[in-house]
Amino acid sequence: MAVVFGLVFGVAIGLVGMGGANVSFSPQVVGLLGRYAWWIVFLSMLVPLADYLSGVRTTLTGVLTGHPFRHVAGFFTGLAVGLAFLLLLASILF
Repeated sequence: MAVVFGLVFGVAIGLVGMGGANVSFSPQVVGLLGRYAWWIVFLSMLVPLADYLSGVRTTLTGVLTGHPFRHVAGFFTGLAVGLAFLLLLASILF
């Protein structure tokens, strides 16, 4: 479920960054999202990489509930995949 939320947020960030969404964000935020979209993808992939390499419960929620870091890592994986897919699709279509 966390991956699905990440996919939705990744596509939403991509749409806002490309100016394809009719939302009331400041032009500076839209410009930053569009300019640094690939950095968002690469930095989002650091979270699942840290989870893969460490395998420890590193979030406060994970420590308190006994659930591993996988939900947070899944969210960021979905975010990175959704945003990268939208960026690649936009570069092909436009």
